[in-house]
Amino acid sequence: MSVNLWSNDKMIWDQFRNGCDYSFKVIYENHVQNLLLYGRRLNHDRDLVANCVQQLFANLLDRRKHLGPTDNINYYLLKAFRSILIKELKKAQKLSPEQLKIERSTSVDSIEDEIIYEESLKQQKKELQSAMKQLSPREKEILYLKYFANVANKQIAELLSISYQSVKNTASRAIQKLKDDMMKVA
Repeated sequence: MSVNLWSNDKMIWDQFRNGCDYSFKVIYENHVQNLLLYGRRLNHDRDLVANCVQQLFANLLDRRKHLGPTDNINYYLLKAFRSILIKELKKAQKLSPEQLKIERSTSVDSIEDEIIYEESLKQQKKELQSAMKQLSPREKEILYLKYFANVANKQIAELLSISYQSVKNTASRAIQKLKDDMMKVA
């Protein structure tokens, strides 16, 4: 399928609902990281968040024929994921104090591991911010629009009055610069 065919949320969603496995793959690949990041903002239990994301996609596959239409897959997935996560958190709260003690004592992540993980994230964030300072204003703007504002390359090109290819090249070059700078630190 051509890229243009898969750039329309409504079309991708409808193809998925009609049994197209490739459209499911496109949906998964385009949204799984965003869901994981969103989940980690709501709850710091990485395993719980990952399980809820997995449950979401399993539910989608199981119920694909019964899903309604949408023209905004990201919103649909975020809403469904949030619902699953809240349901799982409510289940966890219904556990008795004894069950909670057992779950906490058998948890793979110790407090020390969590502290180390959080410190590592802080350090990576600091390094990334430093690397971002090395980018040109145009590179920063394109990365912001693409990754934080979730604006499509075509729309970025129109917004900045540059070609679609320039957007792709600039974003790619900026990402490579960030990777190179981050590798120097590591």
